[in-house]
Amino acid sequence: MKLTILRGVPASGKSTYAKQFLIDNPDTVRVNMDSLRLMFRNETYDRKFEKLVKKSEIQVLEQCIRLGFDVIVDDTNLTLKRIDSLINFVNVISCGNAEIEVITMNTHKDDCYNRNEHRKNRVPVNCMTDMFELFEKHYLSVDLLLKARGIKHTNINNNLMSEELIDELREEADSISELLECEQL
Repeated sequence: MKLTILRGVPASGKSTYAKQFLIDNPDTVRVNMDSLRLMFRNETYDRKFEKLVKKSEIQVLEQCIRLGFDVIVDDTNLTLKRIDSLINFVNVISCGNAEIEVITMNTHKDDCYNRNEHRKNRVPVNCMTDMFELFEKHYLSVDLLLKARGIKHTNINNNLMSEELIDELREEADSISELLECEQL
């Protein structure tokens, strides 16, 4: 069983990637909160139904894993807490037998804003801005978590952050990883 977690801001290409992934991997199931929101209320977001959406996503994910399906989750998955909780949940349900990969969609802000403007269900600009800040804030901590756990992390670079910044963050992550390894000895 394989879990693929996509992460990125709205309009970064996660759902497009996930839909193509399903074509290329026909035994994979896609789990997505936006799809659940549409199914429940024919809306993209309504605060009073979020608890139902989140609980339903976890239940669907659990059943997919228990039935042996590969799963791709293409929510924004921006924070360390979200990534960590997904990984922990899947490891418990699969008894540690799941292969996990995280794919970060690193799409330029201007491209995301432009794509968002052409969507039927637009994300408000202030929400997009907040999500960019979250993405950048958690980029290094998520990278460190994945390295520490030996989880494959692929960065699809569409220039949200410059290659130089990504290289600097990775060098910093490597230094921190080395320090953590030394402390464990």
